[in-house]
Amino acid sequence: VARWCLEHGLPAGHGTTTLPRTAVTALPLRTADEIHGVLVVGGAGGARGLDVEQRHLIDALARQAGFAIGRARLAVHAHDATVRARTEELRSSLLSAVSHDLRTPLAVITGAATSLRDDDAARISQAGRTELLDTIVHEAGRAFGTFPFGWPLALALAMAAQVPAGLVNPALGTATLALVWLVGAR
Repeated sequence: VARWCLEHGLPAGHGTTTLPRTAVTALPLRTADEIHGVLVVGGAGGARGLDVEQRHLIDALARQAGFAIGRARLAVHAHDATVRARTEELRSSLLSAVSHDLRTPLAVITGAATSLRDDDAARISQAGRTELLDTIVHEAGRAFGTFPFGWPLALALAMAAQVPAGLVNPALGTATLALVWLVGAR
């Protein structure tokens, strides 16, 4: 009886036109567009002992339970959407920060390398050349060596890519960036 009620979204059992000879009455717990479950009423005397007023009360209970379950599910969906939006914001912020931290050293590297390559490079003293080469090496280490907290930039980029794939599960809350990174690295 309960299965039929769930599959068809209609009352079944005693007091209905579907399976009326059973000892129980099954009522769908539903909202306008979804069935959330079934309320089965019966007992030692079965559902046969329900008078009209009790039947109306059980019908009202089933409707209210269906609405409550529907509201709870909507709240869960809203929360999930909020978490997804926040995750995307965090990923975007992280990629923006990583991008900025990568662009700055690359601009310095490009400027120093261009100075060494250009026709005017012959006018640069040996000490100037050494300083430009040291700058290139330092900035390359900064760009490709480590991210804040001593982490390789490649790891930071890989983690940022894993967030939307569900491989890293960020938790909403207030935390230091170091703590967020440590939690994500597990």
